[in-house]
Amino acid sequence: MAFRFPGNTLGKIRRHWEPRFKTLRNRSLIAVIGIGVLTTICPAFGAEDLDTLKEEFRRLQEENSRLKQKLDAQAGAIKTLTDRMEVLEQKPRPATPQPAAEDDHGMEMGLDPAEGSPSLTLHWFGDVNYRAGGKIRGGEELPNSFSLGQLGLMANSKLSERVSVMSEIVFQYKDDESASTTIERLQLQYHANDLFNFRLGRTHTPFGYWNETFHHGTWFQSTALRPELLRFHDGGSVVPIHSVGVEMYGYQPTKLVDLHYNVGLANGRGLKYTDTVDVQDLNDHKAVYGVLSLQPAAVPGLRFGVNAYGDVIPPDAAVAGRNGEIDELIAGAHVTYLRDNFELLLEGMRIEHDDEAGNRRHTTWGAYAQVGYQLKRFKPYYRFDILDVGEGDPFYGPLVVDVRRHTFGIRWDFITWAALKLEYHHVDQDGLDNPHAFYTQATFTY
Repeated sequence: MAFRFPGNTLGKIRRHWEPRFKTLRNRSLIAVIGIGVLTTICPAFGAEDLDTLKEEFRRLQEENSRLKQKLDAQAGAIKTLTDRMEVLEQKPRPATPQPAAEDDHGMEMGLDPAEGSPSLTLHWFGDVNYRAGGKIRGGEELPNSFSLGQLGLMANSKLSERVSVMSEIVFQYKDDESASTTIERLQLQYHANDLFNFRLGRTHTPFGYWNETFHHGTWFQSTALRPELLRFHDGGSVVPIHSVGVEMYGYQPTKLVDLHYNVGLANGRGLKYTDTVDVQDLNDHKAVYGVLSLQPAAVPGLRFGVNAYGDVIPPDAAVAGRNGEIDELIAGAHVTYLRDNFELLLEGMRIEHDDEAGNRRHTTWGAYAQVGYQLKRFKPYYRFDILDVGEGDPFYGPLVVDVRRHTFGIRWDFITWAALKLEYHHVDQDGLDNPHAFYTQATFTY
């Protein structure tokens, strides 16, 4: 499979590993030359000297064998890394016609090779779950249950050297057991260079870090659940997780700091906080958003930044207290540190709703802090979530309540493309009598 990395990621990998491979190869070459020289000069020495040379010969052979094993192991580790990065980054393959084929990572179909039609790369993501406690509906706690999670189909196609298409379609069952199919993402992308890129369509609104990094496949993320602040719309998110519009984004490395940014213009909120406006905006106001992230060269693995989102929410005559527009401003910040198997994610947002009809300002805020450490195929982790909802906010209504959640878990990647997660949750939430909950999730990609 051909790989395509964003920005200068591949260059960084090469600069890091090539000197190490060169050193190992040089040492191996020296050992081989030494063996040849010893073999040539051995007849000129006495028996005692010959025994010494034989011992040295044996030592060099063993060292050469160890060096070769180390070189093979590091080459295998880099192969695994590139495999994972290709899936995580979901970059399109080059527009080279390919015959229809299947491999371990997805299905790739080359269409009409004679005319140079684009190739198509498909990846599926799914999960199956078991939950004991920790969930209420209609004021009542729900029984323990197995459940099918989302089945997501992610497709990428490179239409030309600079133009590509990406889509993500999710199949799932709702709480009422009805089946649902949703176009979660559909975007036409134009790549001018690392600094200036554009995408048009339905995207994940790039709030800080999580929503831009982790998508609908739970295989991408360490935990079974997304943060309380950033649940998907059908899970009760208080921020607009998806946006339909146009976005410019880019990346600029410098000697001191690498810069990442996103700015966008999109349809605003719907009548309900769980709505995404896909077809017809409800007013002439458009949502405006932006993210700026920095990665200092002095601290590899560190990334921090800020984000903002502004919109005017339309009135809803069917809901008491919603007879006027609501000005919405979301401001947030994030800090992440990913280095040497260590994961630290910190993110928070403040949501201001200025209600014109009620002449009141309602403030909701939320945050999460997650830490984890990869121990070969096991990754223990902990996350704290907090969501504090503005009292009497007419847009959220009575269903959105304060939550404080502690998550203790471990992820086991028993094979490269499948993992098992075991979690204990301590949940402090209005209406939930028993704070203890247990989650198990089997997640996979193919």
